[in-house]
Amino acid sequence: MKNNYLWGGIITVVLILGVIFPRSGGSVIERVIERVGATPGTTVSSETFSIGGLNFAKIGRNLTATSSVVCSIKNPFGTATTSIETLGVHFESSFAAATEFTISTSTTAFASSSNPLVASIAIGASEKLTKIYKGTKDIFLAKNEYLNVRVATTTGGSEIPTGTCTFEGTKI
Repeated sequence: MKNNYLWGGIITVVLILGVIFPRSGGSVIERVIERVGATPGTTVSSETFSIGGLNFAKIGRNLTATSSVVCSIKNPFGTATTSIETLGVHFESSFAAATEFTISTSTTAFASSSNPLVASIAIGASEKLTKIYKGTKDIFLAKNEYLNVRVATTTGGSEIPTGTCTFEGTKI
């Protein structure tokens, strides 16, 4: 009988201490995510991420019609040079007349450059176009530079293109 009272007393003391001094550390799910590094869900909200010490960027922007430069993406790693792995431009709408576009760099957003990264790409009248450059060897985005997509019109506002431009890069 004394053993039952002893065990009952020990259990009561443990329960009281558990209420007074609860364990911290979050839920089991939070601890598993932290330990395993899992991403809950299918969406990653950041444009940059790191795997095994390598820093990557994957960025998409909608085309705008503020000037002849319809898309501008800043080097996501600021003061570090970034290798350009993939560049993509998708014109979902078409232009009334044939035009062309170039992709260049500049230290200013939405600025055009006379030295494009890739040769001019022609777009026929009423043509929708998707152009992707993969594995762009030896092309880098210097610190604090922007990638700019420019259409060969005096102002992008006269025709409002819809679509996206995309960039994938690795911090060097």
